[in-house]
Amino acid sequence: MYEKWLSLIFIFLILCLIFAPSYGEIKNINIRITQIVSKDFPEIQAYVSVTDEKGYDITGLNFKNFVVSEQSDK
Repeated sequence: MYEKWLSLIFIFLILCLIFAPSYGEIKNINIRITQIVSKDFPEIQAYVSVTDEKGYDITGLNFKNFVVSEQSDK
């Protein structure tokens, strides 16, 4: 019985590895701003959601993964 459960867990883990999204091959990234906090203006905070082309969340990102710039016609 114990060997059967180990076999099933092993098969499950292999399937997870096969079908897990591969972040190294992302072609399209979707970034959605979910919240902007401006109480300390001119410093603002933006909360974003980042997903791949299949809609899977891309996790583990921090401020070093983003560049924010301002474009002005003035």
